Amino acid sequence: MNVRNEAEPRFVRVLVASACAAIAGAASADISNPPIIFTASSSLGEATFKVSLEDGEWISEDTWVWNLPDTFDFVDQNNGSLIARLTQGSSFIQEDPVLAGGFSVQAGAVDTNFTITIGSLGFPTINGPLARASGGMTVTDGDGNGATVTGLMPGGTMYYTSYNFGTAFASLIPGPLVEPDAWGSETASDEYPAGAGNFIALGVPAFEMFAEWKFTVSANDSAAGTGVFVIVPSPGTLGLAGLGIGLAGLRRRR
Repeated sequence: MNVRNEAEPRFVRVLVASACAAIAGAASADISNPPIIFTASSSLGEATFKVSLEDGEWISEDTWVWNLPDTFDFVDQNNGSLIARLTQGSSFIQEDPVLAGGFSVQAGAVDTNFTITIGSLGFPTINGPLARASGGMTVTDGDGNGATVTGLMPGGTMYYTSYNFGTAFASLIPGPLVEPDAWGSETASDEYPAGAGNFIALGVPAFEMFAEWKFTVSANDSAAGTGVFVIVPSPGTLGLAGLGIGLAGLRRRR
């Protein structure tokens, strides 16, 4: 695994030459560092929390995982305002390749925008690739007047995935997601292609993948999400297509 430092461009450096793309042993994967970036912004200010590779753990030669150890407060460094809180977080990145992650955030005293980038991963070229993305979002009222989460991705969606340096794959979970009842929660899920465990052909060789969340949470309310993006063939990834179900345990229950 080769690490791409933060100072480099967002797009990973692909280490597989076309002449040896079929020789898997001659290539290596390349992951962004930091692999996860959380940003919260509102009329109160802006703050960012970056997770480095050193903050996580390599549980195998090709699999990196991270779990948030403690609640993180997004505080604007210019004015000291508390913008939002990150209460839970997790990520699973595998060279097979798989990008997966989950989170729970709480908006501050005003409506708050969140951007959550979960990895940019380059990998040995896969010829004839199939892909699948799935995600879920829960919004929970925190002040007794209902809650709303609104997507900021294309078409008002919340979870975006791409491959090969910016080719769009899927924009999932259309919003807004509204919970009208005091202290209640509302959940939505989405997948592409439709049907549990289904994959769709990309039509071109694949060598990079990227995932990102963008959404707005109403003041004092919470949002929890999970997302999984998988490209095959690779035997070890097929069982991970439903990893979002397991990551759903990150959602804070009331």
